[in-house]
Amino acid sequence: MTGNDSIDNKVLNELRDLMGDAYLTVYEAFLRSGEQNVADLTAAVANNQVEIIKTITHTLKGSSANIGAK
Repeated sequence: MTGNDSIDNKVLNELRDLMGDAYLTVYEAFLRSGEQNVADLTAAVANNQVEIIKTITHTLKGSSANIGAK
């Protein structure tokens, strides 16, 4: 994906309209938690922890959708 392909602008605009400039705090929280989720996912994959992998990927999918990340 390139630049504009990675964000759903409709979702981004709706979030911005709803929250104003505070929408940036949602993105910052996503980035912070995303780093931890990726680290946890890496560990779960290394340890073949299928249920943890499912949980983390489900969390990432939902969080991404909330901010318009594809």
